[in-house]
Amino acid sequence: MKRLVFSLLSLLAGLILVSCGAETNQNATSSDLDIQSIFYLPAVVERVDGNMVTLQVSKPVIDNKADKLALKLAQAIIDSSYLLEGKESTLGGEKILVQRVAEGKVLARVLDDDAGFKDGARHDIYLDRKIIAITDFEVLKGNDPDIATYVQEDVTTALVNSGQFNVVERYKLSSVLNEIKLSQSGMVDSRTVKKAGKLLGADLILTGTLIQVGNGWNVNLRLINTETGLIVTAINRSGKMVEFTQIADRATTNIAASFQEPSELVGWYLGETYGGNTGQGGMQKVYIDDTQGANRSGSSIAMDFQLGKTKAVGYEKKGLFAALVNRKKRDISNFSGISFQAKASQDITLLLVFADSQEGMGHDERWLTQVKVKKGWHGIDVPFADLMVKRGRANRQKTNQILELNRIESIGWSISGKFNRPGSSGTLWLDDVKFY
Repeated sequence: MKRLVFSLLSLLAGLILVSCGAETNQNATSSDLDIQSIFYLPAVVERVDGNMVTLQVSKPVIDNKADKLALKLAQAIIDSSYLLEGKESTLGGEKILVQRVAEGKVLARVLDDDAGFKDGARHDIYLDRKIIAITDFEVLKGNDPDIATYVQEDVTTALVNSGQFNVVERYKLSSVLNEIKLSQSGMVDSRTVKKAGKLLGADLILTGTLIQVGNGWNVNLRLINTETGLIVTAINRSGKMVEFTQIADRATTNIAASFQEPSELVGWYLGETYGGNTGQGGMQKVYIDDTQGANRSGSSIAMDFQLGKTKAVGYEKKGLFAALVNRKKRDISNFSGISFQAKASQDITLLLVFADSQEGMGHDERWLTQVKVKKGWHGIDVPFADLMVKRGRANRQKTNQILELNRIESIGWSISGKFNRPGSSGTLWLDDVKFY
């Protein structure tokens, strides 16, 4: 039986190819998630004393060639939590309970007395991905409160990309904290932390504060084990403001587009186009319709469209579509989804398209989901988790296939020839667009 368990685990490891530096595939299916929850580390048995074993375990290391503050912070978090005291793991096909972790040495109790480990033996230790809840970082002193958000999102991205963490969604964290009437900065006493961890299903809670010192920032993090309610480690690192200038010009506020004021039109493309992506004889006209809106509001954004029956010259390799697009660069990592009111002149299927960018790459990724729009105003909510990467494009351009919510380049509502017959025409209206 033990050999069978070990063989199955080895097979799983070979199938998923997850090492300590594996990336997260946000396009995974629910069946994939169970497999991808496991990663492994090489370990050497240094000493066996009854059912107690002392192990030398290789620490997972993330790529830190860029020497970025966020990567330093993420590595410090990993160093302190790659093995958690009181958690069960699997070593060489045998269940063990981690008793103590210190400087790469692990003291563990073997749960089967007949395990038969020997000094000097090499085994892989299999671990589940840890679930971490990351509270909003806070600037205690400084002239730019948004820096806390940028650092938090960079750290979150680095932890997810390490392949060792699943992050609790922001809306769930806020909901739980509201339920127990606790602010994010109030994660201090062990009893409250245990309660929050149980409600969140989280192994760890990460809190953070920043203080500006000259042109640099000091970042202080606390990593808390929800099972014990104790602080696993306190981390202090410093970094320069220059790291965040690339994303500081992105909008972090809600899109809040009710199309009542000129300020709400920022980033929206208005006007007429003929041919091109709409096809031979196709067109689209985007305008503000001041005769109607959702919930009896006075206006909405509208698009009249006509899809051509054939692709236009020069666009033979591209899809046939008409699209409402907002091209304002955004950091929407503080949100979990997008909601809007919509209606159409006839029932249509459109693609909601988010384009994100990747540092050091010249190409955008496209993340898509289908949306059904019917006659008459109705509300539509789309969680970001429903977006699926356009894999063929991503593979060709060798992008990372990770949804970078802090680097959104555009958002589009696309009426595609894949779901709507060529030659079809009509009108699409949108109103009350916002993130949640």
